[in-house]
Amino acid sequence: MLLMIMVSHLSWSQYPLIKKLGKDEVVIMTVKQGEDINNKFSLLKDSISKVKTKLTSVQNSLTDSIRAINRERDRLTTELRITKNDLSWYQKEVGQYRDAFLQVNSQHRKAMVGLTLVVAVFASTVVYLGKNL
Repeated sequence: MLLMIMVSHLSWSQYPLIKKLGKDEVVIMTVKQGEDINNKFSLLKDSISKVKTKLTSVQNSLTDSIRAINRERDRLTTELRITKNDLSWYQKEVGQYRDAFLQVNSQHRKAMVGLTLVVAVFASTVVYLGKNL
């Protein structure tokens, strides 16, 4: 009979138990349950550590990529500024050459008109002299 009472008592007493001591609650468990919980926490701690390491690696990789992109952007921006400045300089140079060409062309046209007049007067004089001689 005593054995039956002990067996029934053991089947009813499930661990972990929560007991109230004053204002605190205390958990009572078997040593095996405590070891199982510690093992689970240890595994979770290792998993969290591995995830943190991987995240740090990914973050560093992304940071390096962003730095490389920024360096390339800065290089291209500088190159574009240089190209823009060169283009402005070339436009000024071409404008100056165009103006010089137009000036020379205008002077050339005036000279041609003057030369044409001189040739016409000379030819007229030759013709006049040829008839009067």
